[in-house]
Amino acid sequence: SIIFNDILYVGTNQGLVAIELHKLSNPSPDGKNYQLVAGTEGQVWNLTEIDGTLLCGHNFGCFQVEGLSARRISSERGFWGFFQPKSHPNIAIAGTYSGLHKLERVGGRWVSRGQIEGFSESSRVPFEDEMGNIWFAHGYRGIFRLELDKHLEKVISVNLYDSSQGLSGELPYFIHKFNGKLIATTYSGVYEYSQTTDSFTPSEFCNTLFKDMPLIENLKKDSNGNIWYCTDTYMGVQRLLEDWSYRDISTPFNRIKDYLINSFQDIYIHS
Repeated sequence: SIIFNDILYVGTNQGLVAIELHKLSNPSPDGKNYQLVAGTEGQVWNLTEIDGTLLCGHNFGCFQVEGLSARRISSERGFWGFFQPKSHPNIAIAGTYSGLHKLERVGGRWVSRGQIEGFSESSRVPFEDEMGNIWFAHGYRGIFRLELDKHLEKVISVNLYDSSQGLSGELPYFIHKFNGKLIATTYSGVYEYSQTTDSFTPSEFCNTLFKDMPLIENLKKDSNGNIWYCTDTYMGVQRLLEDWSYRDISTPFNRIKDYLINSFQDIYIHS
């Protein structure tokens, strides 16, 4: 989900639906306030805002969303997510079912520049680190780190991280940017990446914060320092207190926990 231009967009398995924010104060009990964005029927995987535009990752391709309409950018199957490389502000890189896909912004419109060569694994929700490397987790393989050429047309380096680099022996892993660091969450706890050793070691801070919790699959920090998270069974928030300690709060979310889908939870923090 995302709020964009005073419209709340929600991705579902039946398409992208939208509602103007002013209508949320008096919602229809049958959901008729929500409108299906035409052309987006099917499974929506991701919504990302880049430079005042809204991109939608979908089972049947990717779209640029404008109000209650969507323009298809690519028909390639399965767009998991998008990010904007710091070195190329007019480019967006998408992770797909079969690798990475390059988009270019021409004026206010995104156009497809095709598949990036050299890698064909499913690349779910990739992101960029401070060095320009691309990271994402693969449910059956481990954590990938990729390096692209300077034109962002080809993968020139592939590193796969698993138990050989310090991680738990049990898959899956989830990789996150958190507190300026790269951390991996696993069934055996939380690990922190060291660029010096090119490996992962247990994170003292995170393992204390999330002690005895189930697998953390998603987490985000808001502007007040609170840490919102989803485990494989429930969601909650580590609320930052006045003494800089945290209080774990999950009870208010109990009524929705049966609706959470493992590995596909979404946390959106509106700023």
